[in-house]
Amino acid sequence: MQSIKKTQWLILLAIIIIMTVLLTLDLKPPGTGNGMRAGAAANKSTESASISMDTEIAAAKKSLADNTNKMILQLENELGDLSGNEKELKIKELAEAYANNNQFTVAAFYYLSGSADDAKEYILAAEAFRKAYKNNSDSSKIPVLIEKATTCFQSALEKEPSNLDAKSGLGSCIVDAGQNPMQGIQLLLAVVKVDSLNLNANLNLGLFSMKSGQFDKAIKRFETVAKLKPNAEIYGMLADAYEQTGNNEAAIAALKKAKAYIIDKDILVNIDNYIKNLKK
Repeated sequence: MQSIKKTQWLILLAIIIIMTVLLTLDLKPPGTGNGMRAGAAANKSTESASISMDTEIAAAKKSLADNTNKMILQLENELGDLSGNEKELKIKELAEAYANNNQFTVAAFYYLSGSADDAKEYILAAEAFRKAYKNNSDSSKIPVLIEKATTCFQSALEKEPSNLDAKSGLGSCIVDAGQNPMQGIQLLLAVVKVDSLNLNANLNLGLFSMKSGQFDKAIKRFETVAKLKPNAEIYGMLADAYEQTGNNEAAIAALKKAKAYIIDKDILVNIDNYIKNLKK
């Protein structure tokens, strides 16, 4: 094993993930009377326990820069004077403004606050809730956010039973919930059986393969994702998987590809140092 400890590599990989915002990755007026749809209403009991639109917006605004808060306030003020399609577009604009600033819970609530009731809207909200629980430091909120994401994906499937994005998202949520992971994995496998190049299903199957120590399977999944959507994060994951199998040469090649998507000089130096240790 290299002289750099494994924890240092995990820290480096985490930095890469933050820099690339999870492959997109990877998203309400400040009040509760905005006609939230059934997908959110289904979670009313859990929401009242720890999560609400108002509290999440208030917390988000405290962490945002002044210029961002001003922009969001302007959008909120404009929203109050709109109706119909113009209002729907403004709601999406607000959701995206929060998502672009990593306030994914608020973004999800915004997506659900519109009047549109279709699979696409539910998937947007579900993916935002997924990003929220994957990036949330408050462990007490994670089960609630997983439940909300699950409910939104289920609502999307009610609208479009054959929607592969909804199926792969639901499968991932089931695995993340931890109660019946094989059910979720079977959903993901069913998706890639229909669409072998489905990005979300391959990515999550790769991640679950890593967790279970099936590194060869993880490599195949990550290689597929890298072809579909190359970025620093997926090459970092590939490097980790290759190293776990003892293929340091392939790990180095993956890290060099990751560098092409990173501009932070400190991260680049850390990657170069790690590559040097892999060569020993």
